[in-house]
Amino acid sequence: VSALECGAFDFLIKPFTLDELYEHVDHALTERNSIVENHQLIGDLMQTRTVLQRQLLEQDEKLVQTESYLNHLIDAAPFGIISTDREGIVLTFNDKAEQMYGYMSKEILGRSLTKVFGEIIDIGYATHQRKEGSEFPVLIHRQDIINDLAEEIAHLYVLEDQSEREMLQAQLF
Repeated sequence: VSALECGAFDFLIKPFTLDELYEHVDHALTERNSIVENHQLIGDLMQTRTVLQRQLLEQDEKLVQTESYLNHLIDAAPFGIISTDREGIVLTFNDKAEQMYGYMSKEILGRSLTKVFGEIIDIGYATHQRKEGSEFPVLIHRQDIINDLAEEIAHLYVLEDQSEREMLQAQLF
């Protein structure tokens, strides 16, 4: 019994024949080969897991870099950019939109666009209100965002403050 606890998996009862010995040795070698094979498989699996974890970390880093690049790109735009999901919940509110409206993005993200700004038209001129209450003219362009399955998944609003333009027009006339 103590031999079995130490790793033995078979035994012979005396007296035994040479054929019985061969049979038990063959069985022991088969078991040993199976154990070695299992250890190799476990080692291979652990190595594959390590490689996959490294690849996942690299992909995560690339994703973070791409997201950062896209955020910088959107923030560098000379127009206000707001995106919403299909239900009108704000997903993006760039730096220019912050300047135009006086809201910080953290005040707007996750909120309903219409609850913050009222009804938003798809395209054309409108008068919007800043956080502090003053009104300003804005030119709105809306584009639906469509995924690979031709499903509408979001809306993109590009907003241009028309205050300076209207002021210049008023000076001309």
